[in-house]
Amino acid sequence: MWTKAPFNYAEIKALATGDPKNQRKKWIWTMRLQNLKMLEANYKSNRYRLEDKVAKNYPEEIARTEKLIEAVKKDISEVEPKSDSEEKVYFHYYFRREDYR
Repeated sequence: MWTKAPFNYAEIKALATGDPKNQRKKWIWTMRLQNLKMLEANYKSNRYRLEDKVAKNYPEEIARTEKLIEAVKKDISEVEPKSDSEEKVYFHYYFRREDYR
């Protein structure tokens, strides 16, 4: 947190006389402060967005992926040959997007 330190006599005199060096220094600090405020706002925005994803989107995505894994395991068990004597049948299986939502 920022603390306000008392000015000494030289600093007060320089501010009162409008010393260009002090005005430049003040301008630089103002720009740095604005930049830091912008970075803080950006950080908070990203943090809240990610917290929302963790709370809402990721559980749904995990459940959908687990459902897909179970469906693929079921398909694999049905496609695998039961014994060596069985004739192997090759076919294409097309996934429907609705099955895994």
